[in-house]
Amino acid sequence: MRGDKTLDRIAEEIGYESASAFSTAFRKRFGCPPGKFARAAA
Repeated sequence: MRGDKTLDRIAEEIGYESASAFSTAFRKRFGCPPGKFARAAA
C-alpha cells in the first residue's frame, strides 16, 4: 500500500504502459484513484 515505489514504477511492474493507464483502470475497479485509496488505507 505504502512504499517507496512511484506510481510509474508500480504500473510498469504490473504491465501497464503508463501510470495514467494504471490509474484509470484502478479508478474504474475501486472507485477512486490509487493515491486516495492508499491514504484511506493508512
